Amino acid sequence: MEIFFIVLGAIILFFGILLILPVKFYFVYDNEFTFKVKYLFFTLLDSEDEDEQTKGIIKKGQDAILPTNKETIKSTYKQKGITGAIKYYSNVLYLILKKLRWFIKFIKIRKFVFDLSVASDDAADTAIEYGEVCCVVYPIISFIKTNTNFKFKTDNINIRPDFDNKTSKLKASVLVKAKLVICLIAIAGLLWDYTKKQRKESEKNERK
Repeated sequence: MEIFFIVLGAIILFFGILLILPVKFYFVYDNEFTFKVKYLFFTLLDSEDEDEQTKGIIKKGQDAILPTNKETIKSTYKQKGITGAIKYYSNVLYLILKKLRWFIKFIKIRKFVFDLSVASDDAADTAIEYGEVCCVVYPIISFIKTNTNFKFKTDNINIRPDFDNKTSKLKASVLVKAKLVICLIAIAGLLWDYTKKQRKESEKNERK
């Protein structure tokens, strides 16, 4: 009986340690968006691997596939330009962060780099876009800094107008860490909210 409790305690301790170890999210933008999700020695998600899988599906003759995240970002970039895409995704990010305010209190943000040169065909437009981007990006950075364990060097955030070029350029990267148990709770919460919304929509459709 004692051996049973020792083994049971060891199993509980093992899984308890796994739950408090961090999941690491790597996000990089340098001409194109890439990301990785790693836990311990395992890569759970890799955008480059997803691209290879997508290419394989296309080669096999699939008529239609869902667009990847990178394709969605590229289409937004083409429609709005890089500064427009930054403003769009910054607003989306802010709404998500407000929704998950409890979650971001438990995450750690490291190796944050944001280097943006704002440029356009017209100097006046460049100045306006520069001001608009600053008005969107800096409040979000302040919000994240206030609500998370956020360590970074001020020099790593650089937004500047570029009156000598016609195209904006962005280089950005960040490492986000969160304990596995917190990630699982967040996923469960999002799935619960999604299920509730689906139920409400189905009830509305039934009433019609």
